[in-house]
Amino acid sequence: MPSQTLLDYIRQNQGAGFSKTDIEAALGKAGWSAQDIAAGFLAIEHPEAIIAPPPAGQPPQDETAAELARIQAELARVQKQKPASRFVERAPNTSRGIIGFLVARNIVKSESQANIVLLSIALACIALSVWLLWPKSSATKSIPSGPPTTLPAQKNVAH
Repeated sequence: MPSQTLLDYIRQNQGAGFSKTDIEAALGKAGWSAQDIAAGFLAIEHPEAIIAPPPAGQPPQDETAAELARIQAELARVQKQKPASRFVERAPNTSRGIIGFLVARNIVKSESQANIVLLSIALACIALSVWLLWPKSSATKSIPSGPPTTLPAQKNVAH
């Protein structure tokens, strides 16, 4: 709440016809803070906007202020009990790991799609490993890659 001296000065000079800018400049030169000057003009222009704080040591009468005070007290109590964590806590039902990564980055739309993708990748890796590591048998015949190098002799057939 602005001081009564400030309010009286503003009212007196407004009544004398000085502009708001002139009054603000004179108050600033006299050592008043910009915040006090703005609060003084607000109190004169909009007296309904000024809410006086409750007396020291007395609880607030407004229900919203009382609820805010209750929440702040509860927050202070919880902060004293639990030391600050360096890690961000996650919601309890969110997936973690590769599946959560795929869903969070919109690579897949659901966890079931992520499971199918991962299963497909795993099966492809297994198939590739089996193909590469399966022992080659000397008994298996290889498929020729081109025409034979020696051609059979052509038989003379009489017409």
